[in-house]
Amino acid sequence: MKKILALTALILVVAMLLPSCSTVNTGSAVMEYEGTEMGEKLYGYWVASYKRNILNYYEDVVNTEAYWNTEYADGMTIGEYFTDIIDTQVKNILIAQKLFKDYGLKLSDSVIKAIDDDINEKIEYAGSRAALNEELAKMGINIELLKEAYLWEARHDAVYNYLFATGGKLETTSAQLKSYYEEYYSRIHYIVLYTTKLVTDSNGNLQYDSNGIVVTEAMTDEEKAAVLALADKLEAEAKTTDNFFKLIEEHSDYNYLESYSNGLFVSHNEINTYGYDIVGEVQKAKPGDVVRIDDDYAVYIIREYELTDFNQLSDSDIAQMYQIESYCADELYANYFKALAENVTVNEEIYQQYDFEKVAPSPSSKY
Repeated sequence: MKKILALTALILVVAMLLPSCSTVNTGSAVMEYEGTEMGEKLYGYWVASYKRNILNYYEDVVNTEAYWNTEYADGMTIGEYFTDIIDTQVKNILIAQKLFKDYGLKLSDSVIKAIDDDINEKIEYAGSRAALNEELAKMGINIELLKEAYLWEARHDAVYNYLFATGGKLETTSAQLKSYYEEYYSRIHYIVLYTTKLVTDSNGNLQYDSNGIVVTEAMTDEEKAAVLALADKLEAEAKTTDNFFKLIEEHSDYNYLESYSNGLFVSHNEINTYGYDIVGEVQKAKPGDVVRIDDDYAVYIIREYELTDFNQLSDSDIAQMYQIESYCADELYANYFKALAENVTVNEEIYQQYDFEKVAPSPSSKY
């Protein structure tokens, strides 16, 4: 279930915002926050859109009742897991409409123009307004409602920036960054032994396919057995040696020490970089622990080290964590809106009509 943990990052990227006094009919209110209501047509649109993104992004997700009812963790099904994430973001969009008005914010002309240009581009791509409306009707909306959704999303982004972006009212502090680093990051060194051959040209340069993926070819059974035997030996040595760096230099198929002599810094945000298996195991490990990951292409022998003091991080260390301020701001945002969401009320009768597991996904990821 890969990778399902990366979903929060995917949903946040999809969501964005609008003005609060609209004349567009968005249907009966499915949610309400301090007098601001979200109509069922908007809610249904977001559920369908997010469902499409989920199906497109995760190759192991299938749109069947049996799959959604599969247990994810602690008695929660996969469907319930996704529903909770989607509802959290939809509630945040709703809450942001009220805050947008309270803070006296306005969307810039450039933001509104970008939304209009996007809509016009979709009309041109569809062939006509009628053709686009016909496509959008599959989601229960039309062009007017699609623009409304984009405006709501734009207001949400405006509120986020007003509060949490650089210079925002709740901008992350140095103390918060330090706390985030100490809570979520691990420092590791690793040995990698490839169990597939990397294809190179006559000059020794790696070859890539049309998708930018390194070209590999299978090892013989004897070659792979030799790699796995070496991995067993190095795994045992890694648990006892005082010089893990020597093992890296002598045996690793990739030696990063020249660039990152202090190690690699890994948090739950790096799943797309290191993979779910490595990140998951590193998060569970303690300094001094050695963990081994065998995947389809390589064996990784990883040793965890004590975190470097936040104030002693080198330039190369900080360069690895260039997004930490954004990650920290996202957590502040999530916690801030979670508290406000306690005052969101839901019309259960209408809400149940848009059950994530049963709603048809958007016919296209373009909307």
